[in-house]
Amino acid sequence: MHRLASLTGCRTRALARAALMSLAAVCSAGAMAQAWADSYAKGLAQAKSEDWPMARQSFLNAHRSRPGDTGDPTRLPGPITEPRVWRGGSPYSPRFAAAYSAWRWALQTSDADERGRLLRSAIDEGSELLKAGQRSSEAYEIGRASCRER
Repeated sequence: MHRLASLTGCRTRALARAALMSLAAVCSAGAMAQAWADSYAKGLAQAKSEDWPMARQSFLNAHRSRPGDTGDPTRLPGPITEPRVWRGGSPYSPRFAAAYSAWRWALQTSDADERGRLLRSAIDEGSELLKAGQRSSEAYEIGRASCRER
């Protein structure tokens, strides 16, 4: 029996490699799941404390780890007989949260150039969400309020 097979308990080297690759894939998937959830939670905490630049960055990091917004509950891994959902079934919308953070950041800044850049980002990102079918009163409010600021 070769060394890899003795470590994994598999009879052949090919089976041993397959077992190790499967384990590595499962571990990396768990780490990636943790990254988006941690970034999103961090962004929510920063938004609550009105640290809009940092909140925006955290939401963008969450979007990079797990692209796409959804209004549906996010199912967490586990047995199908015991379904668990993330944050009690809350929607996952990092792009909306990033756009909202840009809008709120723009309202706080005194630099006209930076305000314009942030409002353009909020409008562009909000428009993308509306085009993708994510409609909410908040998304419309970003666009409406941003237009008033111009």
